[in-house]
Amino acid sequence: MNILAKPHVRYDSSNLISGLKMAFGLRIFQPSLPGFRANKFMDSAEPFRMLQRDPKLDAVFAALDSHPQMSPLNRTRAKFDIACVLTTEGIALADLTPSVLLHYSLEIKRLGLNHGGGSSGRPQPSRWRW
Repeated sequence: MNILAKPHVRYDSSNLISGLKMAFGLRIFQPSLPGFRANKFMDSAEPFRMLQRDPKLDAVFAALDSHPQMSPLNRTRAKFDIACVLTTEGIALADLTPSVLLHYSLEIKRLGLNHGGGSSGRPQPSRWRW
């Protein structure tokens, strides 16, 4: 986790990351896309889903889990992208429109935040999911 602190100060980053995941999931504050993606939030989609208590979000995650042609890695990335866009845009799944997804996808590309790639112009697997 990226923390600005004095060099000799030590933080238990796992506790800070767990707290941030919960704060994002509970919508205590809304990070920017670059701010959210500047840190490595491993497995953040599932806690986000659980905290939302949204049956439609549960159904989307279940559909991704049961998709026969999607690799486990792409399932995980798709769930992360859904949680990320809902978190950074401050919206619920019901408010997730094609225009919001397009904006998210373009920002990911513009900022070079593609999963496993940069802004090379080549399609990245994370964008293919949408």
